[in-house]
Amino acid sequence: MALGCSSGSASEPNGPASASNAGSGHVESNQGNEDRASDGRITSVKQPRVVGYLPTYRFRENPVLHLDTLTHLNIAFAVPNDKGKVEFAETDPSALRRIVEQAHDAKVKVLVALAGAVESERTSDWLEKDFNAVVDSLLALVDEYQFDGIDVDIEGDHIRPATYQPLMETLSRRLAELPERKLLTAAVADYRKERYRALGTVDFLNIMAYDQCGEWSEKACEHAPLGQARSYLDYWSTFQDYDANGTFRKIGADNVVLGVPFYGRCWGEKCPNRVKKPKPDGTLSDEYYKTVSPSYADILTGCANHTFSGCSQSADILSSGDEVHGYYVSLNSPATIKAKTIEAKAHGGIMIWELGQDDKNAPLFTEIAKAFPKSHEDSQR
Repeated sequence: MALGCSSGSASEPNGPASASNAGSGHVESNQGNEDRASDGRITSVKQPRVVGYLPTYRFRENPVLHLDTLTHLNIAFAVPNDKGKVEFAETDPSALRRIVEQAHDAKVKVLVALAGAVESERTSDWLEKDFNAVVDSLLALVDEYQFDGIDVDIEGDHIRPATYQPLMETLSRRLAELPERKLLTAAVADYRKERYRALGTVDFLNIMAYDQCGEWSEKACEHAPLGQARSYLDYWSTFQDYDANGTFRKIGADNVVLGVPFYGRCWGEKCPNRVKKPKPDGTLSDEYYKTVSPSYADILTGCANHTFSGCSQSADILSSGDEVHGYYVSLNSPATIKAKTIEAKAHGGIMIWELGQDDKNAPLFTEIAKAFPKSHEDSQR
């Protein structure tokens, strides 16, 4: 997703504040539901969300879903096929139905995530080509699998205001017309943020606070530091945009959900599982991509077999030599995830890209589970 919410690669206003209503008129809002310090600063939201993304290719791995902690599960990604029908890739329909049923039994809301970084171009192309067909088939998918809403994850250079705005406005109206309440959310980042439109329609935003640097960067750096998370939360908490009725709405701190990566970035020749760039004819060249994006589980494997050194519960940088001929790994350690949960609790909650990237012992998710014990009220979010 953002370059992060896809295979681990980055992505990416307008606007006096009005009522905190989305265009659908039934926003899932935390407003009035927070604790405040004597200076008025929000110290915690009483019912924060825990949102986990699960790509459909993870189904065959029988992933641990952590439904005792999650409040929302986003299934990634649904994309228009070569006829414009929105569908999931690599999906066993029976497995998908089983996961949705399990989540609903645990009072977890399940959303279909549209596009993703890799398929944002295809999605935007089809929205330009046959907007109504895309919207109709997306809503049909919601009905077919009994999803609780839609998460729009069109990113970066492929956010096209001419199609993004009507998409958000139309989905807001169409979802409001359904007999049962459905959510509309969006994944947003910093890159190309000026292209987003009609974000006042959402119930909440998933903030992709990662991929600060990557394949596109001149130098290696920390791809998801704590300072970046704070900066993104500050920006989106005060963001204002139109809802589907053309009214300005301030999103508010309680409706921004902090995204954290369960993957890292590795620069250098000594990174494991390096990938060669393709030639125009589709064959592989002799040139490698500058970075790879190992999961946290892969990083721990590299620590165990001594591919990486300097590993610890609090190390966010692992390096040896320089970033070209050695390796430089940027990650979020359990200690950093714990620190980010503090920031998330002062806002609308926390989001994970993606659930299948944690180690089997769930060292990263454990920090989230400890910070966000699930209550009965959470199941109503």
